[in-house]
Amino acid sequence: MKKFLLIFFAIAMIMSATSCNMCSKSDGKNGDASGMVLTDTTTVEQVVASDIQAMSDKYADTAYCWFETSITMKNFMDSDNASPELEEVCNTFQTYDIQEKSCDTYVIIYTHNAAECAMNSIHSFVLDDHPLTKSDILLSFNDAYNKMMSSNYKKPHSRKCVLRKESGMKDCDAQYIFGNTEAQLYVNAKTGEVSDKNPAYPAEMKLQKPAWP
Repeated sequence: MKKFLLIFFAIAMIMSATSCNMCSKSDGKNGDASGMVLTDTTTVEQVVASDIQAMSDKYADTAYCWFETSITMKNFMDSDNASPELEEVCNTFQTYDIQEKSCDTYVIIYTHNAAECAMNSIHSFVLDDHPLTKSDILLSFNDAYNKMMSSNYKKPHSRKCVLRKESGMKDCDAQYIFGNTEAQLYVNAKTGEVSDKNPAYPAEMKLQKPAWP
């Protein structure tokens, strides 16, 4: 029994140490992205569409999925000058090179700001998100931002938003997640519903204790 518990805790520590979105070293394959730099009129949707086209062009013979869009705004959400103006947009994809007896995966990150656009390729895989599709996203970033700002919830002291469909205890729609590790507001990308609770981990669903032998 003691030996079993030691093995269990060792596995748990390993999983804890690797439970990030992407865990690997860069393979050094960096390059230009789709060529789009951010301007005052650039929208998140334009950047996503541009990067999807770049992926289709660059990896025409390789399967890929869109997993996440990370947005940095110029101003804090709880400040007097809060606005959805963009400072940086990053899109995360994963490629699947399927061989006869293996499947090689790379995480592709496109980063856009006012000064440059860049692409970084990491020999790795995405752990805790479901792939995103166009049908998952019915709200634009600006629409989600306005719904979040008009809600009665306290606004996080943050400039960050992540669009993702999280793998959790409950299947849920993709969410615009505004905030940081201390506080988040979730905007459903389909319905526009705003919440301060993570729909992938609802409070009514409690972790089940393992039935030890």
